[in-house]
Amino acid sequence: MYFNLEYFYYKVYLLVKNFPEFFPDILFWTKFFSFGFSCLFAIGIIYNFLKLLKFRKKELAEFVKVVIEDAPHERANRWSKIKEYGNSDNSSDWRRAILEADSLLEEIIEKVGYEGKTFGERLSRIHPAQFQNLDGLWEAHKVRNRIAHESGHYSLSKEQTDLVLALFQKALKELQYI
Repeated sequence: MYFNLEYFYYKVYLLVKNFPEFFPDILFWTKFFSFGFSCLFAIGIIYNFLKLLKFRKKELAEFVKVVIEDAPHERANRWSKIKEYGNSDNSSDWRRAILEADSLLEEIIEKVGYEGKTFGERLSRIHPAQFQNLDGLWEAHKVRNRIAHESGHYSLSKEQTDLVLALFQKALKELQYI
């Protein structure tokens, strides 16, 4: 007996090609169920992603509460001292205020458990979903770096100092330090 493989494949090809003619409703129902399952899976992915973001943010807040050991009055005193430097008429005090605010946040982030040799490395390990003010904190840290690395050559205005200290203050409030 002779079996023609080409003829067999040709018949399979015709069946697949003409499949919608044999079963006209199946194509509609296949598309309908495929679309429905795709929508369900997309909703599930979005729901789980939002829950994960909420969990990460809550996890960071809980961890910060446990890690910060300073008494509330010590925390308030430390921040008020930084604000005094920021409210001074002396530009070197403004620089000191920014440097100390950055140092304070670096200590907190390190206590929370983010690893890295520098504050910048620790900040890069924070997920934006964990910290709302991450972009602002980066901007404030960049100003701090300019002050530290350009020393007396970096021109700092009172308005810029106030803006940077406001960014640090917002971060400290989010971390429930002040």
